[in-house]
Amino acid sequence: MLKGNIITMEINLNRLFSLLLVKLKYIILVAVIAAIAAFSYTNAFMTEKYTSSAKFLVLMETSQNKSSELTFAQESISSYMAIFRARDFFNEVVDTYNEENPDEELTTSQLMSITDIQSSTNSDEATFTIKVTTTDPEKSYKFTKLISEHAKAKVAGIETLNEIMMVESPVKSFVPSSPNIKSNTFLGFVIGFVLTAAAFVLKELLDGRIKNAEDVKALCNISILGVIPDNESERSGKSSKKVISNDYSKEEL
Repeated sequence: MLKGNIITMEINLNRLFSLLLVKLKYIILVAVIAAIAAFSYTNAFMTEKYTSSAKFLVLMETSQNKSSELTFAQESISSYMAIFRARDFFNEVVDTYNEENPDEELTTSQLMSITDIQSSTNSDEATFTIKVTTTDPEKSYKFTKLISEHAKAKVAGIETLNEIMMVESPVKSFVPSSPNIKSNTFLGFVIGFVLTAAAFVLKELLDGRIKNAEDVKALCNISILGVIPDNESERSGKSSKKVISNDYSKEEL
């Protein structure tokens, strides 16, 4: 090995690319193993969840001033969000559910944790969506349906707000909304591929050994006259070579 000051070798991108090509089969092998692991973990340990949803449209009165009607609808939907996300609203829904299902005991906190209510507005309409996600498609549907019924009744009792109309009714979905097995499997493959490739590249960059005459030329900026095999090293079981530079000095590889 060369001694003296530490010399920084310029990274040869072609060399790294060639290294990755040589190691490609190992990289793909690890990536496939990672994908299988992600698939197995998703199937064995991640619980399937089902989402049911209902969509409502805020009705606007027919008038010549459409802009003001839309503005009022947007203001109304902000009020709806404040009402439907409040604990008092969920208390009413829970009371109704527990009365209809005396064998079960649903709490307000439980229902709030599995319910997502989001609003959306654009230049033409104002809408909001109620989504409930549980591990049981039947319960997701029942909760969404019950919340929707209470939402319609609540709005009907407020004269100062626009009426709402259900444009998408809740349905029972038997297709899990999560986890996404295909996505997780692909993600496992990508992570395995990237990490393995990075490991090979990092190992190459941190390897300070001189492997060939080109390394000597790059490090010392000298011309190489020849390479002589080290027979003594070969007899001892170690592969070694010596290079002769234009100043007739010898360095061991």
